[in-house]
Amino acid sequence: MSRTKLQEWGYAMMDISLGTLVTYGAAMTGIGATVIAILNIIQGTYQGNTFGQWLLLLLEFALTATIVTLILGFMFKSITYGLGRLLILFGEPYPMPQISVPVKDSEIKRLFKIIDGKLYQRSRALKGAGLVVKKEVRRRGYFYRISYLDRLVYHFSMSPRTEGGAKNKVEFYHGWTEPLPNAVTAFGTIFAVLGQKPFVRLSNLSLLNPPGLKKDFSYEELGEEIWKEVIKIIESRMQQ
Repeated sequence: MSRTKLQEWGYAMMDISLGTLVTYGAAMTGIGATVIAILNIIQGTYQGNTFGQWLLLLLEFALTATIVTLILGFMFKSITYGLGRLLILFGEPYPMPQISVPVKDSEIKRLFKIIDGKLYQRSRALKGAGLVVKKEVRRRGYFYRISYLDRLVYHFSMSPRTEGGAKNKVEFYHGWTEPLPNAVTAFGTIFAVLGQKPFVRLSNLSLLNPPGLKKDFSYEELGEEIWKEVIKIIESRMQQ
């Protein structure tokens, strides 16, 4: 089975509606209730076999059947949706036209969360060398300051670039001297293409090496490249 087929099945499972599941559940539960009622009549639970007695027995199961149907419907919808997401994760995207799609408002937050996760987890180990790491989160931006014996070693910040009302632009600033207001060392624009994960098109001034680089990065790749620069600068500053 191809990984592309897995992804197709995943989308199909996610598209199964709750109404469809409830309908199938109601049908199966109704058949089960009918069978139980008939068996009880045959076994003599109710004397006689009139239609009214058969209907009364069915009504006794109706409330339970309704509750069970709804519970099973919601449960199986959750299961099919989760399995669908899992199949898409392990599946291989099928070829799609390279068409730009709108960038979600949450993408900047997701980008920052991935980069911050790498910086925060890894920079904690710097304490073992006597470095002090301070992190601030304000106005949706992240600010890092790393110092040694009260001497600034490195600073890094990332924040949304909101000029013109844009919701897919970010800016970065780093250095080893006291930060200046409104200064930046890189700009980034988030793009989304049909069938692909969103990526950052970085206009690099001096955040990464070599300066002047303009390149597309995945969120993970950009986080790794930034961390490499953090390492280089800290090593250089600690040797001074």
